Amino acid sequence: MKGQLRQLWREWLSPVTVALLFTQFGATAVNVDGVSMLPGLRHGELLLIPKAEGWARQLGLGAYQRGDVVVFKPPRGAVYEWKRDYRGVRLPWAYRPYLVKRVVGVPGDRVQVRA
Repeated sequence: MKGQLRQLWREWLSPVTVALLFTQFGATAVNVDGVSMLPGLRHGELLLIPKAEGWARQLGLGAYQRGDVVVFKPPRGAVYEWKRDYRGVRLPWAYRPYLVKRVVGVPGDRVQVRA
């Protein structure tokens, strides 16, 4: 019995525990969706985002600069950002995928949008 528990821990529980801890406290994997970040980031690329930097910014350590790439979830009220499929597979729930964008203005800047 003890050998079976050890094998279960080594083959299943340990890797799952490490993966959960890593995704909760270490980093988040995010897919680039669309072409708005070209030429630097291409559609479908996978980014590994360290969480410590985001926590530091929330605590007021450091500031965003023009040109920084930011990853965030849209507000819950942004209905158009809720997705119900993942890579073409229909899901029974809706989720808000991360958005990957570039900072174009910082406080004090004037930004003009031209179509």
